[in-house]
Amino acid sequence: MLKVTLPAILGLLSCVAFAQSAPIQPAEPDAIGVVFYLDSANNKLVPLPDEPYKAVGHPKGLGFGGATGVIVLDGTDSAFRIPNSDKLAWVVRVSNPEVVKLYLFTRKKKTREAELARAGFGGTSIKQFTGIPLLVTKYGDSSFKLTPESHLEPGEYAIDLPGGKMFTFGIDAPKQ
Repeated sequence: MLKVTLPAILGLLSCVAFAQSAPIQPAEPDAIGVVFYLDSANNKLVPLPDEPYKAVGHPKGLGFGGATGVIVLDGTDSAFRIPNSDKLAWVVRVSNPEVVKLYLFTRKKKTREAELARAGFGGTSIKQFTGIPLLVTKYGDSSFKLTPESHLEPGEYAIDLPGGKMFTFGIDAPKQ
């Protein structure tokens, strides 16, 4: 007959309780070059929509005042929405995560635009915008976790990957 002591039973119960309370990280994505939102509330990875974009130049002051280079996305909103209260994180498999960029877009009448560069008269002064700073950490064996260095306000955003892919999302304002 097996003799079980009280400390052994308590130890076993605490192990079971700890195993149930410790969250399990979602498996890293199989897809390369796709951005996934790390949904901490549901403990899963959700792919962001990949939207086509155009890179265009806009003259300032009939071309004499310089020009700006912008990224233009169709529509005023991304189909993918994130509540403002969420801790924001994304997971991606890329070979060089340091070149991944996060941009804030301004809503126009029928589009969203993000300014990438501004040139002064005759190209004398050029300013390039590098996007919103991201922290990059390892996620699993072959993926990276991206988190913004500071809080993101409500608005329209896109994550730009090498190779011309733009993954979009919007952050909604808190409901009053």
